[in-house]
This record gives sequence, structure tokens and C-alpha cells, in this order.
Amino acid sequence: MADVFVNWVASLNAIFGSGVSSFMVKASGDVAYYSLGAARDTKIEITDLNKPDSILRLLGWGYRVEATLPSLQCSETEIKILDQLILKQMLSVRIGFNNGLYLVTDKLGLKWTLRSDGDFSDFIMIDYLFGCNYPNDEVGGLITDTPPAIGTPNVADVLFTLAQTNVSSHQVGNGLSKFEFQANGDGAFVSFDFQKGIFTVECVGEDGGGGRQQFRTTALKATLSAEGFETDLPKLALLGAFNQNQINVKVTRMNGDVWTLSGDRFGLIPKVMIDGNIDKVARIVLNGEGSFPKTATAFTGWDASWT
Repeated sequence: MADVFVNWVASLNAIFGSGVSSFMVKASGDVAYYSLGAARDTKIEITDLNKPDSILRLLGWGYRVEATLPSLQCSETEIKILDQLILKQMLSVRIGFNNGLYLVTDKLGLKWTLRSDGDFSDFIMIDYLFGCNYPNDEVGGLITDTPPAIGTPNVADVLFTLAQTNVSSHQVGNGLSKFEFQANGDGAFVSFDFQKGIFTVECVGEDGGGGRQQFRTTALKATLSAEGFETDLPKLALLGAFNQNQINVKVTRMNGDVWTLSGDRFGLIPKVMIDGNIDKVARIVLNGEGSFPKTATAFTGWDASWT
């Protein structure tokens, strides 16, 4: 009988760099894999699950696999497919490493966070997070040097609007060019000068899949804020109106895409800040929060909110 570790041979040629070269998924029922964009600062961990016995010897029963893949590709095309990535699980995942190997599986649960963190200081990002538990006899087959073919795109595929390669024109700078709001029922939106317009959308829910502990999503939670620079008396006199009305919000990204948040699912509240000396600007900070609930076929209002 051969030694257990007969194929574990020390070699300097086995020293490779980290990082991900490609990142593709295939929705349940689709015939092809599609790219989720150029990934940066990725983190993939395959962690032993273990406990000590009575003599404090560590004994393991399986592994937890988690992959965090922040993608630079975040145009309206990718944003409008984010809900389908949740609704059409389980996804087949094909992650190419910079060393020529691949992680391929159809058991990883998915959740994601869409984030715009500042004023045109970086790319707007989508952080994709995959996770699942694997018994010992499954984990060795996750990594391969012979991945499945990516297939030929089919117009009937759920992810057909995505490309099979990275699309540089879909890499968009973060930040907002306009922040507008209105009381529900009003005819016009109002705006103001601001800085630090940021927003995030994240999947919320609990782990499912039994012992697999795969991510599950019940809603998309949205948060949004901006620090307004205009604090004249007419605006301060309207503070109470934020609590007395449903407030609709419309923000414009730096690339011109518009995101509209309805007051029946989203709340906006002000905070006045007059801090420091004359070299600082007095502010009305607007913070908002709400959600897009999941139904059997959609996340209510998600696609329609992006134009």
C-alpha cells in the first residue's frame, strides 16, 4: 500500500503567487459560464474544522471554504443581474488562480455587497462572498488543473447579459454627482451641495443548507448617506418634514446611472452638525436605510430602481 503522502514532494517549483485570474459563474439551468469581472484583493480560505480530544490533540472532521472576491466590474448590467445570482442558486463557480489551478464547485452559497465608498477615490465594487462546509472526502476534489469548458453563451441563459471576459468599460468610479429627494406625492425633486455621498447594498439572511452552512438571503438591505453643505434657515425649518412624510430619494452615479429609492421601502433622516471653527462647513447629514424584500421570483423593486 502506497504512503498517504506519496504525492507530497518538496519542490521550489511549487511556490506560486496568490491572486485570482478569472472569476466565472453559471446559473442553475444555464449552459455557459459568465464572468463577474476583474477581481482585486481576493481572499480564499479552506479552513480545517477541528476540536481537541481529551489529550488536547486536534482532530478534524471537514473544511470550511470561503471565498471573498471584490470585483471592479459594476455597471448597470452587473447591478441588474445581482438579484438573479441569488434567485438562481445553486451556482456553479469556476475561479481561476494565478498559478493555473481552478476552484470548481456547485455547492458554494453566495451573498454579495455593492458598495460605493467615497467621492471618486476608487472603483465602485461588488464584493462576492461564497461559503460552504465540506466533509474530508470532498475537499480534495475542489481544486483542479482541468476546469470545465466555459461553454457557448445562449440567449436563454439567465446570465446572458454578462460577458465571458472582463469588460473594462463596466469598471466605474465610485461617488455620486447628484443627491435628490422629495416628499412622496410632490412633483419635483430637490437637491443640494454635498460631499461624501456613499451607499451600500448587502444581502441579509441566515445560513441554510443544514451542515453545509450556505449563505441564504431574504432581502437586500440598502444604506445611503451624504453630508450636505447647505444650512440656511429655510432648510433647517423643514427638518420636521422628514419625519412627517415618506421620502423618495434619487441619486446619480458619476457615470450617469440613476438609482431611485421609494419612500415605501426606504427612510431618510437628517442630522445637523455645526462642529469646529470657521474653516469647517456646517452640515445637514442625510442618512437613509431600507430594503428590497425577496419574493419567489424577484427582489421587490430592485431592477426598476436602476435606470
